[in-house]
Amino acid sequence: TLIFNATHFSTYSSEETPSQSSSGTGNAGGGGRATSTTEDWSINKDKMKVSLNVGETKKEEIEIHNKGSQKINIDIYVQKLESFVEIKERSFELNPGESKTISLDFAAREDAVPDLYTGKLIIKSDGIEKEILVAVEVESEKPLFDIKLEIPARFLIGIPGEKISANGIIYNFRETGKIDISIEYTIKDAEGIMLVREQETRAIEDELSFTKTFVIPEEAKYGDYIFYARVTYSNESAIGSAWFKIEKKSFFRIENILIIIIILIIITLLAIIYQLRRLGKYLKIKIDENILLKEELVKLKGGK
Repeated sequence: TLIFNATHFSTYSSEETPSQSSSGTGNAGGGGRATSTTEDWSINKDKMKVSLNVGETKKEEIEIHNKGSQKINIDIYVQKLESFVEIKERSFELNPGESKTISLDFAAREDAVPDLYTGKLIIKSDGIEKEILVAVEVESEKPLFDIKLEIPARFLIGIPGEKISANGIIYNFRETGKIDISIEYTIKDAEGIMLVREQETRAIEDELSFTKTFVIPEEAKYGDYIFYARVTYSNESAIGSAWFKIEKKSFFRIENILIIIIILIIITLLAIIYQLRRLGKYLKIKIDENILLKEELVKLKGGK
C-alpha cells in the first residue's frame, strides 16, 4: 500500500527499489537505501520573476533545506531558459538539517529580443521533483517606459468562464508631450503557451493607469499562468507581469460562504420568531386559564 501526500500540481510516479539481500543485518523486511519524500526537503519559493534590460545581468538566490534525518543528493535543471540563466553548482549533497543557498546568474544577451520568457527550475532528490516557475522580462537596453502590473487579490485564483483583471501604471521616462503607444496584453501558461492576447493603442504623457480584463476561456486547463503587458514605442519595449492560478470552481468560495451565512441567519431568525409565537400562544392560553379559574372562584364565593 503506497500513500502519497501531493503538495502541488505535477506529474508523479513510483517504482520499486530492489532490496538488497540481508545476511544477518538490516531490517527484517530486507535492506535498501533510504529515499527522500517531499516533506524531507524544501525550497524557499515556488515562483520567481526577473526583469532585465538587454545586456544586463542580475543575481538571484534560492535556498534548499534538508529537513530529514538522511543525507540527500540534490540536482538542479533549467527548462526553457537555458539562454538566460546559469547555475554554477547544479549537483550537491545536503546533510540532515543543512541548508544551502544557490546563486542564479541571469543575463539578457545583446541580441535578446525584448519579450516575456517563461520556464522552470527543476530540483530533484531521489526521484522527488519540485519546480520553481520563472518569468524573465527582457526590456530594451534603455527603455522609454516602466510598467507596474498587479492582479488584485480576488483575481489571483481564476475560474474558467469567469473574469480575470489586472491593474497597471505606465511611466514615461524620456518622451515629452502626448504620444501614442501600443500595449499588448497576453496571458500564457507556465509552459509558455498563449491563452489570450489583445492589443490596443493608448495616449500617454507622464504616466498612464489602466485596467485590463479578460474572460478566461472555458477550455483553459488548471494550473499557473502569467498575465503580462508589453508597451512598444519607436522600437523600444517595456514589460510588466504577474503570476496567477486557474483552478476548478469550488463551492466553498467567499461569495458562496457569505450566501450560506445569510441563509443560516434567516433560518435562525425564523426559528426564533416561530418559537416566540409558540411561547406567546402558550402564555395567552395560561392567562385565559387563570382568568377562567378566577371567575370560577368568584362564582363559588358568591354562591356561599
